[in-house]
Amino acid sequence: MRFRVLSATVVATACVTTAQADFIGLDLLDTPDILAGFIDTSYDANTDAFLASGFALEIDFDGSPPSPIAAGSFLLTATINNVGDVLGGTLAVDGMVDGFGPSLLTGSLDDIGWDDNGGTLLEFLFTVTGGMLAGDYGGNGSQFGVILNLGSGMYTGDWRDSFATTSSSGTADIAPIPGPGALAAFAVAGGLIRRRRRSV
Repeated sequence: MRFRVLSATVVATACVTTAQADFIGLDLLDTPDILAGFIDTSYDANTDAFLASGFALEIDFDGSPPSPIAAGSFLLTATINNVGDVLGGTLAVDGMVDGFGPSLLTGSLDDIGWDDNGGTLLEFLFTVTGGMLAGDYGGNGSQFGVILNLGSGMYTGDWRDSFATTSSSGTADIAPIPGPGALAAFAVAGGLIRRRRRSV
């Protein structure tokens, strides 16, 4: 199941329930869509260091059967303080697919969304900085989303707590988000969610 479906469910649920969450409400486009898997994730609350590392597996360019990514890798690093503020971060997706590579997509981290109750989903909003698929993702300066399913671990939803997953069970969906008008709406919605701190 694609995580954009899960994200839509999260957003719909947040609208009818109360207290505590910081989901951005990413609505990923169908294509292009990179799927990553076998991801291990860690967060050190003492150093604010977040790391998610795994494999880029395939990409769906146009709704046709996905193309496998050879020697694919997925690396997301971030600095996130104990209240969940993003202090910096990058994403690098590498590999070879249909003549593209080895650098497929890179980005700088703008924002993160999560559920204060814990769970397995994290949302990341990035700005495109490079890679051979940058044009497919709107070009440098455009924004895209990553929805990461941790798969397992001791994530509590509180950034004062360190956590780690080591079973390589995490997966991630990496796709563009709608254009500038929708981005403005996301920014407003994100601010409202952070002020109201809804829950799912």
